Parts: sequence; C-alpha cells; structure tokens
Amino acid sequence: MNNLSISRILKLIKFEFLMHRRFYKMLLLAAFLIVFAILLYTMRKKAAFTNDDWEDRLYTSAYYFYMIGAMFLIIGQSFMDLRSKMEIDRYLLLPASNIERLLSQIIVKFGILFLIMPLIFFSAAILSRLVSTEIFYPMVKGYEKIESIRLETLWPLKPGRPVAYYMFVLGILFFIPSILFTGSLYFGKWNVVLTPLFILLIVMATVYSSLLIYRVFYYNYIGLGDFLDVSAEVRFFGEDIPVLILILMPIFYTGSVFSFIIAYHRLKEREI
Repeated sequence: MNNLSISRILKLIKFEFLMHRRFYKMLLLAAFLIVFAILLYTMRKKAAFTNDDWEDRLYTSAYYFYMIGAMFLIIGQSFMDLRSKMEIDRYLLLPASNIERLLSQIIVKFGILFLIMPLIFFSAAILSRLVSTEIFYPMVKGYEKIESIRLETLWPLKPGRPVAYYMFVLGILFFIPSILFTGSLYFGKWNVVLTPLFILLIVMATVYSSLLIYRVFYYNYIGLGDFLDVSAEVRFFGEDIPVLILILMPIFYTGSVFSFIIAYHRLKEREI
C-alpha cells in the first residue's frame, strides 16, 4: 500500500471512534461539566466586582488551563490501540499503511483538541453566564456585570503583536503537542507523566545551551538569571526580541517536524 488513500484514512478515523467512543464521550461530557461548574462558581464568587477586564480575568486564564489539560488528555493518549498484544495485532492488521495510520491519528487528536474542545469551552461559558444572569441575578446583585465570552478569547494570536510573537506562539502550539503525540508511541498509558518530564529535561538543556551559545558568539558574560529575564536582545525583522526566544523558535519548528518523523519510524518498528 504505497499509495496514500483518503478512503483508508477515513476508515481508520471511523475505527478510532468506534473502538474508543466511550473514552471520547466521557471526555467531552466531563470537559463541559467541569468548565461549566468552575465558571459558574467563579461568577458567583466574583459577581460583586467591577467587570472592566472581566473577560480577560475570567475566561482567558480558565481557557488556557483548560486547553493545557485537554492537550495532555487527548494528544497524550494517541495510538490507544498499541497498548496490548491483542490490540496491537488487530490494529497493525488493518489494511492501511503506516503513514495513513499516522495521519488518521493526527486528524483525530489535533482536530478534537483545536476544533472540538474550544467549542466545548465556548458552549459551557455561555451556559454558565446564562444560568448566572437568569437564576442567580434575582438573588445576588452584581451578576449584570458579567460579560459574555467572545470568539476572540479562544484565539491565541492576539492582534498588534510583533512578528516574533506570532512565530513563537505557533512554535509552542506545534512543538508541545507533537512531543506528546510521539511520546504516546514510547510510553503508552504513562505518556502524560513521562513525556512532561522529558520536556522538562529538554527545556533545561535548551536554556543552558542557549546561554552557552550567547556567551560564545557575543563574547559577553551574562548570568542565567539575566538570561531568563530576557534582558539580552537581538534584532529580528526590525524589532528587538530576547535572544532566548530567537533560539527557541527554530528548535520548536524543527522539533515538531522531527517528532512526526520519529513517530512514523516508531510505527514501522511496531510492525516487526
């Protein structure tokens, strides 16, 4: 099966949802109920305060924590059919190539994370505000100050920022999920624990190697504290940006590409 088939990829996606429909149903339901309960509680506790920056203080921070948790639960649980001998045999005997298996998992996991989970949060936020304003407002003053969530809240790239900002944020959005995705092929159900530890080691190695590179090329001693305080800057697209960010950006993008390449070769190894 050397030719890439859209039909086989769609069948693999269907197979994923059929075999793990309970996991996905429980995940989406739990995500909705947890977000609804947390936002409802927060609105009730803070209803008496002014809402000049209500959306940023409430929705944005909650949304980022929510997406980080969703990333570990969804991307970190990729290739769930490769965790036992029986499931491995069944999955690898499916009439599909390794690249089709890889693409089907990418579509399912990244599609749920970046398309479905934001909609779950958005729906739960709307319902929590509706319950607050329609049920709790007659009893507690201040609920009229709660702003409704806007779609812009779900978009991580804020307007009016430097080019390096967009590249850096996109790099993070590619790099961390790709590492979790590949880690699922090595660590299985322990991926959500072991891969973050692996990422931590990478971060520490990156920080110290970046500091060393700066000292070598700029012939200037700088302490780790100042370096992490992003006080060392260079010109990038006509703007001053921290040298640490400039070094991290290519690492993020190349790391993302290599993660998927490693995942593909790991799949080939599992066939042996």
